[in-house]
Formats: sequence, structure tokens, C-alpha cells
Amino acid sequence: EATEGLAPLLRAQIWAVLAQIKALGQTVLVIDKYVEQLIAIADQHTVIERGRVIWQGRSAELAGRRDLLRRSLGV
Repeated sequence: EATEGLAPLLRAQIWAVLAQIKALGQTVLVIDKYVEQLIAIADQHTVIERGRVIWQGRSAELAGRRDLLRRSLGV
């Protein structure tokens, strides 16, 4: 996970760098449990549970799937 165990300031810096990379048109694969930050930065999301893809979609769709977020991610 990209920001696991980091202080909030360092975590914020990583998210800022990821946003800059996206603005440059680069593709990045990020695995992290901080879904709100991922929704703000990523275009596409894949939720994997026990080794299987259980959902794929865009940020707006994921933001609206609170049931999925609670079930799979505990948020």
C-alpha cells in the first residue's frame, strides 16, 4: 500500500505527487486503503477480494457504492 504506516504529512505529499503524475498523462497503479484519496485521483478502480475481482468501474461509480466500500474495505 502506497501510504501504509506513514505520517499524515507524508501521506499528503504522496497523494500530491500522484496527482502531478496524473496531470502529466502518466499511468500509475496504486494499491491503497485510503479510498477517498484514490477516488479523487484515479480514473479507474478494481476491487479485489480474496484474489478475485469483485468490481471494476470509474471513480464516480465507486463513490456511489457505499455498500461495496463497507463490505470490502471497511469504510
